[in-house]
Amino acid sequence: MAGEKIDLILLDIIMPVMDGVGMLKEMRKNRKYDKIKIIILTNLTEYSSDHEVLKPHQKNYLIKSNYSLNDIIKKIKKINKEDPV
Repeated sequence: MAGEKIDLILLDIIMPVMDGVGMLKEMRKNRKYDKIKIIILTNLTEYSSDHEVLKPHQKNYLIKSNYSLNDIIKKIKKINKEDPV
């Protein structure tokens, strides 16, 4: 990510090596990532408010099985029109 211009990240919570919560925590340590919009796209059926780092992304927490590809594309387009998170 360091050498790339990134506008939006589709982030899964369950990933190998580092989970999505860990990635968000690492991103929050560097202000240059503050303006990147994030959609959390996961199979976890429940939003976990236990993780403070997820709270700013609660409205963009999508359960994969509840959304079609077209729904996700619409969400991406909508988020890209909004102000940074």
